[in-house]
Formats: sequence, structure tokens, C-alpha cells
Amino acid sequence: MLRTTFQSLTGNAQRRLSTSFGALERANMRLATGKQISRGSEDPAAFGRAALLRGESASIDSYNRVGDGAQARLSATDTKLDEAMNVFQRITELGVAAGTGTANPRRVRRRESN
Repeated sequence: MLRTTFQSLTGNAQRRLSTSFGALERANMRLATGKQISRGSEDPAAFGRAALLRGESASIDSYNRVGDGAQARLSATDTKLDEAMNVFQRITELGVAAGTGTANPRRVRRRESN
């Protein structure tokens, strides 16, 4: 027959309490941070997958920034090309008017220079 002492009972109770408090602390940390895994040692496979996903997310963010910059440059180029097209259209109109004799060259120069 085994003899259980008060000291061994309290020691076991303290170990169980310590284990329970550790589990409670980990659960509280997960709740506070919103992260399921806080250390790689908790679940190495999931931690590796999470690191891979973070890297892929960073790559996608980088591609989006590059795409946004390219979109802005294309928009500025499009605006400048529209302006140039309008100038060329006006030059064509003036050339046709001057060729047919319907425009007074002095008036046209004065109006276009303003």
C-alpha cells in the first residue's frame, strides 16, 4: 500500500495548477494577438506555412504597388497624348483653312498665339 503525504498531494496540485495557468496564458495570448501560433515550436508545419503565406502576401503587395505606379504613368502619358492629338488636329484644321483660302492668316496667327 502506498502512503500519500500532504506534501506530495500539494506538490501534485501545484504542478497541475501551473500547467493549467500555462495553458490559460497561451490561450489569453492567442486571444489578445489574434494569432493561432506565436512560436514556431508550437506547430512547426503550420508556422512554416504561415511564413510562406506572409512572403507571398508581401510579394503580392509589391506587385500591386508596381502596378499602381505603372497605371499612374500610363494615365499621365495618355493625358499628354490627348493634348498632342488636339494640337495636331488644330494644326490640320488651320492647314486646310489656309489651303482653301477661307482663313485670314493674320487673324489666325493672332488668335492662335493667345
